[in-house]
Amino acid sequence: MNGINWYSVPARLLREGAADAQIASAIQRVGSKPVSDGASTDAEGNHFITNLADNGIDILTSKGELKPFVRDPRFLWPDNLHFGPDSWLYVAITQLHRNPAFTGEADTRRAPYLIARVWTGTRGQPGR
Repeated sequence: MNGINWYSVPARLLREGAADAQIASAIQRVGSKPVSDGASTDAEGNHFITNLADNGIDILTSKGELKPFVRDPRFLWPDNLHFGPDSWLYVAITQLHRNPAFTGEADTRRAPYLIARVWTGTRGQPGR
């Protein structure tokens, strides 16, 4: 969440119970990312990552380029992303940053809490 780098590791190594040293040596930096709270990857290898500071979603392309994808003032702490059918990306908007656990003050969250749907134009998640 707090990091600004996106990494990958072959899932095969995890499934096959590879040694920690082998897994560690296979980790590769894919690119930059914003401070985030959720991510989802499409079938084309693009990573859609929430961007807390800019009320939106960024895309880390399959070529490693980070670019803004959505900016919306209603995206108050875009929390989780999930691909649905037909290339729609769903995002839960939680206003978590307004919670007393973060502010140390009164709860300032206000309804409505949103689940937004964003068209990506990509092939969605693998297998869909």
